[in-house]
Amino acid sequence: MKTLRLNPEHSAAAARLDADLAIAATSSRGNGRTLQSLRRQVLDAYRSALAAAAGIPSDPHWHVLAISVGTFIACVAGRPRSPEAAAALARLWLLRLELLPELPHVPDNSSRSASSSITAMPSDSALVSFVPASSPATT
Repeated sequence: MKTLRLNPEHSAAAARLDADLAIAATSSRGNGRTLQSLRRQVLDAYRSALAAAAGIPSDPHWHVLAISVGTFIACVAGRPRSPEAAAALARLWLLRLELLPELPHVPDNSSRSASSSITAMPSDSALVSFVPASSPATT
């Protein structure tokens, strides 16, 4: 693979994402090798998007990243084992949602807890059906 040159700000962002991926992976009861492979794929997609499409939100590089992050989240099975893992999963979910909100994927109910705001993750249907009070539809 070609080595991508990132500026210091982009390198720091990639390091933060890698930290979230590593923390989220600790909550998995699944195959560690698969998660590590997915983690590398997510990081490669992120670095590629930063290098090729920084500042271009509609670029397909960001869509690939969103799909990769969604796949990683789906592979982290069960309830997070720590508050840190739950927070990392929530950040990953919000990143995926921000990058490609129309992509259908709702986290497994077992990974959400109604009693904890850290692990509560929005569903796509909840965001799609939201209509602000000031919209023309409500006047």
